[in-house]
Amino acid sequence: MHVPQEAAGDRGITGAGVRRGPPVDGVYGTLTPPTLGQVAFYYDLPEIGAGEDGEMIVESIQRRIVFDARMSPATFRAIARWMMDQVEDYDRQEREGRSP
Repeated sequence: MHVPQEAAGDRGITGAGVRRGPPVDGVYGTLTPPTLGQVAFYYDLPEIGAGEDGEMIVESIQRRIVFDARMSPATFRAIARWMMDQVEDYDRQEREGRSP
């Protein structure tokens, strides 16, 4: 169910009561048959410091895990296939000049 942002307000909660997390920069995962599928969504947080002449510099980047999901290999496969279907639909719409 898609809930428009104006309906969700600034509380970060959808109409289904699901709390929205921070934006993510990436995801990594693994599939280890026969027992485990795992995906972990993360964001990168730069640690800013000052250089010798006072300019701001990125000293390091901390990777923060937002959500770490464990699941069966069958669920992992189903999610991966669903995501690829979404990508293919997006690409098709883009090729046809429609706004995805």
